[in-house]
Amino acid sequence: GIVQVCGNGNAFAAIKANGSVVTWGVAGAGGDSSAIAPLLAEGVVQVCGNINAFAAIKANGSVVTWGDSEWGGNSSAAAANGSVVTWGNAGAGGDSSDVAALLNEGVVQVSGTDHAFAAIKANGSVVTWGNAVCGGDSSAVAALLNEGIVHVSGTDAAFATIKANGSVVTWGRADHGGNSSAVAPLLAEGVVQVCGIGSAFAAIKVNGTVAPLLAEGVVQVCGTASAFAAIKANGSVVTWGSAVEGGDSSAVAPLLMEGVVQVSGTGSAFAAIKANGSVVTWGLVGHGGNSSAVAPLLMEGVVQVSGTGSAFAAIKANGSVVTWGLAGHGGNSSAVAPLLMEGVVQVSGTGSAFAAIKANGSVVTWGNADKGGNSSAVAPLLTEGVVQVCGNINAFAAIKANGSVVTWGNAVCGGDSSAVAPLLAEGVVQVCGSALAFAAIKANGSVVTWGRADQGGDSSVVAALLREALFKYVEFNRLLHTGIGVRGGVGRDDASGAVEKRRENGSVVTWGNVGHGGDSSAVAPLLAEGIVQVCGNSGAFAAIKANGNVVTWGDAGAGGDSSAIAPLLAEGVVQVCGNNGAFAAIRANGSVVTWGDAACGGDSSDVAALLNEGVVQVCGTGTAFAAIKANGSVVTWGNAVYGGDSSAVAPLLSEGIVQVCGTMFAFAAIKANGSVVTWGIAGAGGDSSAIAPLLAEGVVQVCGNSFSFAAIKANSSVVTWGNDDHGGDSSAVAPLLTEGVVQVCGTMFAFAAIKANGSVVTWGDVYDGGDSSVVAPLLAEGVVQVCGNSGSFAAIKANGSVVTWGDSESGGNSSAAAALLREGVANGSVVTWGDARHGGDSSAVAPLLAGVVQVRGTDSAFAAIKANGSVVTWGDADGGGDSSAVAPLLAGVVQVRGTGFAFAAIKANGSVVTWGDSEYGGNSSAAAFAAIKANGSVVTWGDARYGGDSSAVAPLLNEGIVQVCGNINAFAAIKANGSVVTWGNAGHGGDSSAVAPLLAGVVQVSGTRNAFAAIKANGSVVTWGSADHGSNSSAVAPLLTEGVVQVCGNINAFAAIKANGSVVTWGIASFGGNSSAVAPLLAEGVVQVCGSARAFAAIKANGSVVTWGRADQGGDSSVVAALLSEGVVQVC
Repeated sequence: GIVQVCGNGNAFAAIKANGSVVTWGVAGAGGDSSAIAPLLAEGVVQVCGNINAFAAIKANGSVVTWGDSEWGGNSSAAAANGSVVTWGNAGAGGDSSDVAALLNEGVVQVSGTDHAFAAIKANGSVVTWGNAVCGGDSSAVAALLNEGIVHVSGTDAAFATIKANGSVVTWGRADHGGNSSAVAPLLAEGVVQVCGIGSAFAAIKVNGTVAPLLAEGVVQVCGTASAFAAIKANGSVVTWGSAVEGGDSSAVAPLLMEGVVQVSGTGSAFAAIKANGSVVTWGLVGHGGNSSAVAPLLMEGVVQVSGTGSAFAAIKANGSVVTWGLAGHGGNSSAVAPLLMEGVVQVSGTGSAFAAIKANGSVVTWGNADKGGNSSAVAPLLTEGVVQVCGNINAFAAIKANGSVVTWGNAVCGGDSSAVAPLLAEGVVQVCGSALAFAAIKANGSVVTWGRADQGGDSSVVAALLREALFKYVEFNRLLHTGIGVRGGVGRDDASGAVEKRRENGSVVTWGNVGHGGDSSAVAPLLAEGIVQVCGNSGAFAAIKANGNVVTWGDAGAGGDSSAIAPLLAEGVVQVCGNNGAFAAIRANGSVVTWGDAACGGDSSDVAALLNEGVVQVCGTGTAFAAIKANGSVVTWGNAVYGGDSSAVAPLLSEGIVQVCGTMFAFAAIKANGSVVTWGIAGAGGDSSAIAPLLAEGVVQVCGNSFSFAAIKANSSVVTWGNDDHGGDSSAVAPLLTEGVVQVCGTMFAFAAIKANGSVVTWGDVYDGGDSSVVAPLLAEGVVQVCGNSGSFAAIKANGSVVTWGDSESGGNSSAAAALLREGVANGSVVTWGDARHGGDSSAVAPLLAGVVQVRGTDSAFAAIKANGSVVTWGDADGGGDSSAVAPLLAGVVQVRGTGFAFAAIKANGSVVTWGDSEYGGNSSAAAFAAIKANGSVVTWGDARYGGDSSAVAPLLNEGIVQVCGNINAFAAIKANGSVVTWGNAGHGGDSSAVAPLLAGVVQVSGTRNAFAAIKANGSVVTWGSADHGSNSSAVAPLLTEGVVQVCGNINAFAAIKANGSVVTWGIASFGGNSSAVAPLLAEGVVQVCGSARAFAAIKANGSVVTWGRADQGGDSSVVAALLSEGVVQVC
């Protein structure tokens, strides 16, 4: 019955299917929840943890906390008045006391940047708090946020709101989109959509223009992670955003002036196909932005370009394939080049590999071997007869003409289907994938699943029901999970602390280290409900409530006690930033409030006058802060020696700053003109005078290790400074760093740079990876990735081999395993090296390390899951290396997680087995499916919250079901008598009680992402679910009372065809819910409507096509309008 396991640094908490929670591990860090056990007996839907405490959200919106009170574990001071309560890192939104009065009622939505929150109220006003620089302080635009706000979007550190009058208001970090003054006239009216990437916004206007750069004629906008590219009606392309990731196309500008018909992207580069079949590329060189190596092959004949995360593959009209980009992710197909010379009809990908189907039914693969790029193990099965290839993130599944299925790639994610091989030998007619699992429908109606159990790969709980004949229609309900990364700050100890959890009812539960936030009892009444977000630093928590105030607790000296400045944190805080011992909060008015250790920047009184307005970002070294203002100036405070005193470079910091980053003891700021300004400890990067001419222009990125900086310039050269012995002096390798560098990474005291030709250059501390001469011949070519730990590097080559160097005890010496690392580890074996005491020596279990599909580690031991579900462990016995005490229980294991010194294994049956240090949890003494069966009953499995549990309506699903439709979060089933049964997330269509009397005589149900629309036999339409996603059809209700013959939905809107050939639309306007711009064309003659994610296309009886919705999703077909005026018979 275990459905989820969450671990903090020292304990585990498991949610059971009945909503209860089981905890174990270090008692003070949340392992002991006995004090609040009655509150955890039922109804828990989510658990979140920091290092030493937990917080659980219950179905009623309340929050229960336990663990270390100073880490958020005691929430007893929280109130239960339906308002918004915040606590935790005040600098990240945890203290909303400054806006508390505004958050007592009427909040309808809360959204955030990385360090701030913005709440929209029912009256159309916006309240903000958190890190002032990153959007928490909106005071500078407060007068514009009093009314009429209809939408809020965010980048990493800024907000943009659309008002009912079509104007846009922005605030937050200027270099992340918070300052739109330069384009203000363009944002005064007519904006219908704002899209944000990591650090920039693009606004599309109702007239088809894009602000800020494009005055007219935009037909498509697409993006990489940090840049945009827009195609205009005249075939030209305009780009903006991160220069290195595609925002600067000046190098190819003459080629983008005309004729572009399509733009595709990887994560960091673009590829544009022109009408003459040529391809133009730009962006991050190593990720597909530089195609010079294959340029002659891209001059003509290209008909399609697709990408993985870091590489492109282009199909040409003659059936050949051309690839470029990151070699290990599919950019280098030389190993299979003869097979890609002709006959390729389709290319599909996983996250880092490609699979090409040829006209003869064979399949060719390349790219990351572990993610599907190596299909050698099944090669004989892929020589003919393949008719379809389906990929998830890490694996492929191919259906053959004989109905069999062949799989390869990451075994745990579906690449190994051996456990169900007999069931996949024949009769398969369809394969569907979640992110990490597959489900196959067979001709006899049965369903076979494999892959990650928690992604739908394990249907064993309903296996008996799935052995019988099922209807061929199985609706797969895919959940998109947002990964929450831990952003470690300088001096932050991410291995200790407390954990908090925000519950669905808005309450917060904490537990863990009392001194670090695990005990929130002092603020418990404020944490009982209305919590919308909880975040923590190394010693304290901040919880944001719907009313915008912030509640803090934890280590008082580190910011857990903000009582001294509480009036300033009562409202308007939009961002909070912390360093080792203090916080800085940016308010909506651009002012900054600080508290905590004065020596670390908690006292900013000396620069208070400069922090009263206009601050858009704050970042820190170990003991100092630097604030960027909207005017591009920088203000610093805190430990003067470590960056708090910038007076020596003050004139250079008065304008134009777009980014600031730090080492432990110094800052480096990039200016808009590409120059760099530094200050702080000279020997740690604070003095760059020796290389000043090299930093005067062209710098696009700066990264640092503990004591030095390395800057990559637009020409792909590298400039370094700081501690000479720790990477600041690269003179010994300077000739190798003058061009072609695509990436730099570091250990604590050294750097390694990957070049476009696959070679690696190293410098810095010779003992910590700075000297790679011993392995230099192996690093001369073919390197696709370099990873560094504290003292050593490991490089992966395109052929799958691994090269290591640096501190031998940190893994730098892999000689004992060299023979095993020469050709890559892709056969299920395991190779280990490094400190024998901590798992580097696996000789004792070597015979058992075959067929391994996954390896996990604690601080001092490893655990390997084998394809048969067994587990092998080695390393420090007390840290999880000895699992003998639970060996009989370690069968059928599907997942293993670790704390610092213990493991927890989840089994296919939902049970959990633990071992290792008992004080660290070693002693424990989105996805769902619905299948219709031949007898008309329905079987469901997967995540209960999203439709995997249909027990509440089980009696209604025993017979008579003829159709099941699913959206992202719920299901709707039509019965033979025309009634409808719904289940899953209530607010997203799982609860149809409000329209139940109308759901009779239903003949069809369609869905958007979070709503349903049912057509009745009398031609009327009934809608329910999320109003924002199409359930509110009241504006067009008179048009939906009769004559509707078809309803089509995209993510957020519906389009209905009536018997007279007209079309009615509703839902999000910009996604196709508003078709007024093409209404005359939709008044008659429409015979079919098809939707993309955010747009619609309608075919008319005369063969013409009408499109509307998001231009970049197909809603604007003006560039091909002449071709769509007649003769179209199908759109998909």
